[in-house]
Amino acid sequence: MEHRASAQKIGTDATLLAGYLRVHGGEWGLSGETRGADLGAGCGVIGLLLAQRWPHLHVDLVEKDALSAGESQFNAVNTQLSERATAVHAALPQWTPTHPLDWAVSNPPYFKGLPAGNERRDAARHQSHLPPNALAHWFHRWVKPNGWLAMVVPEPRDYISTLGSPVRWVAFRTLHHEEPKRHVVFWENCQHETHGPEPLTEPEQVLSLYDENGLASVPYRNYCGDLLLRFPERTAAHRPKSSGV
Repeated sequence: MEHRASAQKIGTDATLLAGYLRVHGGEWGLSGETRGADLGAGCGVIGLLLAQRWPHLHVDLVEKDALSAGESQFNAVNTQLSERATAVHAALPQWTPTHPLDWAVSNPPYFKGLPAGNERRDAARHQSHLPPNALAHWFHRWVKPNGWLAMVVPEPRDYISTLGSPVRWVAFRTLHHEEPKRHVVFWENCQHETHGPEPLTEPEQVLSLYDENGLASVPYRNYCGDLLLRFPERTAAHRPKSSGV
């Protein structure tokens, strides 16, 4: 995967969401013939990792930044997935798929406060460029009834007010004694009241990326260990210092 031209580079958040769905996607129907979208796809990393894992899956890689969209198209061709992964240069919520979708995934822009002044970087990172209410409106309009949306975000409560209660919520902290910094959260597009499980107001699981010794945890290895060329076996604080040679 190339990400040099993209406004937002590949990071832990995107890799973690893709890795989680590569392990648990069968529970969400990804093993069948489905079509979905990677919203704000950047270089296409999440959608392409899902297409590589699930051979009957089709995904639109939706990205409003022209250079990033071009790079996602390059990555789709370079990974020989372009028949099932389509780069789309478009912005949300204006983009409309040709047919309603089974699912959508996103590592959305979530920074708040004042923009930094870098137009491309701000568009990829600042919540004002894809507010939760705009994302919720698009989701309810274009994802099929009982379809789902999965996101990785630092604060799910920013989205609960517009998307409703999530149906799955897994929190990830970097170290075992820290507060979670990222959350993998799923919402279903329910068209009416159901008598299902009680709405979630807190994470069902809280997992650590590193244990008390600074070593990569079993969940982190399980989700991301085979996706990175250089997997971070230790936290930066526990890595041996360079000799300078």
